[in-house]
Amino acid sequence: MINGGELEAKLAEIARAYKAELPTKAAELKKVWRELQAEAWGADRLQELHRSAHSLAGSGATFGFDDLSVRARALEVELKSLLDGTAADVAAIRAKVPALLDALLAALQLAGTDQVRADAQSEGDKGGESSTLQPLYLLGEKSIEVDELSEQLGYYGYQVHYFAQPAELESALRGQLPAGVVIAQDPTDASLAAVKSCVDTENPTNRLPVIVVADRFDLEIRLAAVRAGCGAYFTWPADAGVIAGRLGQLTEQQRVEPYRILIVEDQVAMAQHFGLVLEQAGFVVRMVNEPMQAMRVLAEFNPELILMDIYMPGCSGVELAAVIRQEDAYVGVPIVYLSSETNLHKQIDAMRRGGDEFLTKPIEPDQLVAAVHYRVRRSRVLASFLHRDSLTGLLNHTSVKEALENEVERARRRGSDFTFAMIDIDRFKSVNDTYGHPVGDRVIKSLARLLQQRLRKTDVVGRFGGEEFAVILSDTPLDR
Repeated sequence: MINGGELEAKLAEIARAYKAELPTKAAELKKVWRELQAEAWGADRLQELHRSAHSLAGSGATFGFDDLSVRARALEVELKSLLDGTAADVAAIRAKVPALLDALLAALQLAGTDQVRADAQSEGDKGGESSTLQPLYLLGEKSIEVDELSEQLGYYGYQVHYFAQPAELESALRGQLPAGVVIAQDPTDASLAAVKSCVDTENPTNRLPVIVVADRFDLEIRLAAVRAGCGAYFTWPADAGVIAGRLGQLTEQQRVEPYRILIVEDQVAMAQHFGLVLEQAGFVVRMVNEPMQAMRVLAEFNPELILMDIYMPGCSGVELAAVIRQEDAYVGVPIVYLSSETNLHKQIDAMRRGGDEFLTKPIEPDQLVAAVHYRVRRSRVLASFLHRDSLTGLLNHTSVKEALENEVERARRRGSDFTFAMIDIDRFKSVNDTYGHPVGDRVIKSLARLLQQRLRKTDVVGRFGGEEFAVILSDTPLDR
């Protein structure tokens, strides 16, 4: 068995090898695309292009190239619809493929010049400060206020790059996408156009975070910023801590874990149809065709939404919902009925006994995806209020204790090690007494953000209370 250091070295070596192959993968994509066009969209070349996109969608995020996976996944979904014959408009899908392919090739080029996550983590372990800084583009003329904002954002893990003119910013964005963009002036048509091409206004989870810090606050200019895809709008004087926090929130929206959906439907074909629609939209789906097996799968899969029919043999959907609601762990899980039942009174009765929403078959794919997406997103927001600290966004005291209990059980079961650390801010009371509680809150939020940036994504960070923080480091013995 290799030790932790050898494992990290091997993983880093694999990541570097993957990165080195990216230019070759880009060349292969271009070659297959040319052949696909020359052969009038032949099935063999179409399958080859789909396999390449599928491979990149799965591997990119593994090695730290999240944007690469997103772009590959978008292309893969459209190609799959052409292969399996589910495309509603073949010509329209084919027309979309070139732009999706260009976006994927651009992501490949960027990934080939970027640092992989393993390298950044390795340098961070050595105390390399610069490796943890994220590039942040700032558009605006240099001034005392702008320089001060730039310096303070550096304390929150950002390396600010100045651009005086919108054209300069637009050129930089075509070369490499930063962690975000700050327009430190009243937005103009030119400055908004510079970022609009990199902002996906149709998909909130695939947006470049853009924040405006301006002098004006009137509705007209704010409306223009919203239409261009800007995620936040502030006025001078700017609070760097608030801006950094909003950048973090906007970034997290892009890295959201896929929603987990359980489909309970006795008709296999219908379950497969709904499952395919949701999977193509990026959901993780499990299907149950025997309602009597639903409780077992429910415990294993831990879904965030249950989509089920009302009329099923052995156990109706209404009865199953009533059983599910008897379990405290599933009281908050949304249950959406999907049935051909059109009787309003029966629909109301079904929801009264445990359901949250009723969708009538047949249902358009876009309507199904939208209904499921917004219901689960709202459920996650409500759950975060219960489990997250309102000031820092970290796990609260109760959730940290639950996470610790789970980690103890996991380590005992696997025979592995983990470390639990408590962090306390020294002389914090003097900060509040000298500068006031608002400054003390900024200190707490700054440390929270620092911990989130410097620790691994697998580590658990929480606010234990007051100025105390708790960290759970999985698979980490004390001597590391």
